[in-house]
Amino acid sequence: MNGPDFQRVFLCAPSPMLLLAPDFRIVDFNEGFQRVSGFDRAGVVGRDLFAVVAERFGEGEGQRENMLAMRTSLERVLRFRVADELPVQRFDVAPNGDDSGERYWRSINTPVFDGDGVLTHLLHRVEDVSEFVRLGRKSETQARTVDALGERNAALESEIRLRRATEDRLRFHESIQTETGRIAKVGGWSFDPATGEGYWTDEVARIHGLDPRAYTSRDIGLSYYHDEHRERIEAALKGAVEDGLPFDLELELHAADGSVRWVRTIGHPVFEDGRVVRLYGSFQDISEIKAGQQAAERQRRRLALLADVSRRLVVKETTTRTLSGIFDDLALELGTEVYAFLEAVDASPNLRLVCSEGLDTEDRPDGPSVLRSGSALCEQVARRRESILVDETTAQEAGSSAELVKAGIRAYSGHPLVASGRLIGTVCFASRSAHVFTEGDQHLMKAVADQVAAAFERRRLLEGLRRSEGRLRGIFDAVFAHVFLVSTDGRLLEANRAFVETTPWTKAELIGRPLAEGPWWAHAASQREHITRLVERAARGEVLRTELSMRGRDGEAFPVDAVFSPLLGEAGQVLQVVGFGVDVRERKRAEEEVRVLAADLERRVAERTAQLQASNRELEAFSYTISHDLRAPVRAVDGYAGALVEDLGETLPEDALAYVSKIRAGARRMGDLIDDLLGFARLSRVEIQPVTVDVKALVAEVVEESAAELGNRDVRIACGDLPPCRGDRALLRQVWSNLLGNAQKYTRKRAVAEIEIHGEVRECEVVYRIKDNGAGFDMRHADKLFGVFQRLHHEHEFEGTGVGLAVVRRIVERHDGRTWASGERGKGAEFFFALPFREGE
Repeated sequence: MNGPDFQRVFLCAPSPMLLLAPDFRIVDFNEGFQRVSGFDRAGVVGRDLFAVVAERFGEGEGQRENMLAMRTSLERVLRFRVADELPVQRFDVAPNGDDSGERYWRSINTPVFDGDGVLTHLLHRVEDVSEFVRLGRKSETQARTVDALGERNAALESEIRLRRATEDRLRFHESIQTETGRIAKVGGWSFDPATGEGYWTDEVARIHGLDPRAYTSRDIGLSYYHDEHRERIEAALKGAVEDGLPFDLELELHAADGSVRWVRTIGHPVFEDGRVVRLYGSFQDISEIKAGQQAAERQRRRLALLADVSRRLVVKETTTRTLSGIFDDLALELGTEVYAFLEAVDASPNLRLVCSEGLDTEDRPDGPSVLRSGSALCEQVARRRESILVDETTAQEAGSSAELVKAGIRAYSGHPLVASGRLIGTVCFASRSAHVFTEGDQHLMKAVADQVAAAFERRRLLEGLRRSEGRLRGIFDAVFAHVFLVSTDGRLLEANRAFVETTPWTKAELIGRPLAEGPWWAHAASQREHITRLVERAARGEVLRTELSMRGRDGEAFPVDAVFSPLLGEAGQVLQVVGFGVDVRERKRAEEEVRVLAADLERRVAERTAQLQASNRELEAFSYTISHDLRAPVRAVDGYAGALVEDLGETLPEDALAYVSKIRAGARRMGDLIDDLLGFARLSRVEIQPVTVDVKALVAEVVEESAAELGNRDVRIACGDLPPCRGDRALLRQVWSNLLGNAQKYTRKRAVAEIEIHGEVRECEVVYRIKDNGAGFDMRHADKLFGVFQRLHHEHEFEGTGVGLAVVRRIVERHDGRTWASGERGKGAEFFFALPFREGE
């Protein structure tokens, strides 16, 4: 079955419909729209609606307003994507038959969406409401008549509504008044003094514990007051009736349900012809207010008690009398008849009774005095170090019901006294009457217990402080130096025994005198001013050291090494100035002796220096002699031996040629020894030129230069980390050249020579190491390695003069360094040297 043909439905719909594109171009319209508009489909489809309307119907003022409303409505549909209805508009059409041509229309613009929710068209539908408009005009006269009747009817309805609203407000106010009275527990009463007949509100009845519907009268109301409160209300009522006096009373009410409440009632008399004809007033339950006032008063009283306990414990000693007074006051506040304070016995679990009330005590032969009953609970409090509360319902659980029953105790509360982690003792309060310890009672007992514990701890600390002060006083007086304490204005406050014994006065006579004016100084006016300035500067926070002159009892003046230092408080402020003075007569004598010895030593050093200079000159002369006088004969021997071979070599026998060769070799060796010796001697006179040396680069240069001398040997040199150092680069280059040459020489017999070079920083020095796998040496002779002309191998094995390592040691020592070596014969050797190292060099 095919679906409906929506195009045909659109065209046949009786209501005029116009389909527009979103840009207001005419897409199509049905027959109804064509009938009322007279549009020609071929001439308007695809054109702008508003251009077509202006062309066909003109642009009169009414027409412009209608088109503006139309455009605004279409734009709202495009913006909000919902239908929009225009108000009724007049739009006349050409007359047709009896139709006058005057028409009124109601228009609706609706958005049209496709299957994807995209707005594709706007549907403009209109409805002819001209008949409704005309009918409205015909009934206008009838409407005016109806309006007059309606106004009268409306006035009656308004009066009815006003009366109903007034009644509702009255009921509402009455309800609010009742609810307010119930919440605030406030009501009202009234009675006739002649008959006693009365009335009270529901809340007053509830306060009395009665049904609000119950009958009441003056006598019924008075029956709920007892003793003095009944007398007070009766007197107030009598004064109101006879003398016209109002009253305001707070009374204790015994309600019908057995509860006791505090109430406030205010009464006023009503007069007629000069006499009281009625009494009325308010009535309020103030039990909670009264309880709050009582609680506040109790809290104030207890705070005052705690303050008084604190004052007594600070001002007085923690004696039995003081503690008894405190616990008496606390028991009175708590309403209890029994209390006991037990102090912990040092180094034992026992508790010694200090004071009590309401319990008997007995002296045990094997221990301190304890409570006759309840002691188990006190011991539990001490052992657990926590409070224990016991009443008739919890006694069985506490395991002490028998003791409580025996003592007649119905409520018990015990608290430990602990300070600085140390058990001071326990305090307990008990009652033989029906008693309940409230949470506030517990807090009060705990607060007093803590204060007493703090007082005991304070007493212990003070005793320790006194002992400590005694020891410090002993040390203060035993110090050999002169120690004194001065105020910031320069007056002597305290002095030790050594200081006092220097003067002819007693300590009492010294205290309070200006320090600078004392008879203990062997000084002139300038020194008095100097001492005054020292005290002033120390009072500003400076620490000063100076030398002063003191005078002893024998009148002899002696020097004192004095220090003036500020004594600071917790906030860093200067409280006092403390001074220390040390008799330096012995030190002065020692310094004089040292000065004399130093002068003598200086003289000896000068003499020794002159001797060394003479020896150096002799060494220089000896070096010159070796350099010139000894070298010439050696060269002559080598020269003549060479000439002998050159001139007579063919005629000399083979043995003679061998001898001549050995003569020449010895002469050359002698020349090498002389050269090395001179070089070694010059090291002592060479001036060190320290610079920061890149050791890695320096070693690379030495390795590269020595490579040419290795020939076809397989020598493997591994260079590790080589930190820089500070020294003379030329001399250090000679050190590395000698060490590397030594390693290359003594590995000659190895098929593969392995040499390792490494360096590292160790604390305050940098250590360098060169290791080889050569001939090695016997560690028993290691002390000879760095000596001049000292060799551990025969010359026919390894050539050399024995000066190379001596040069290494001399250069390293010139740099304030050190050298050493280790090795094993046949397994190689390892040479070390270390130079001073400072961070940042």
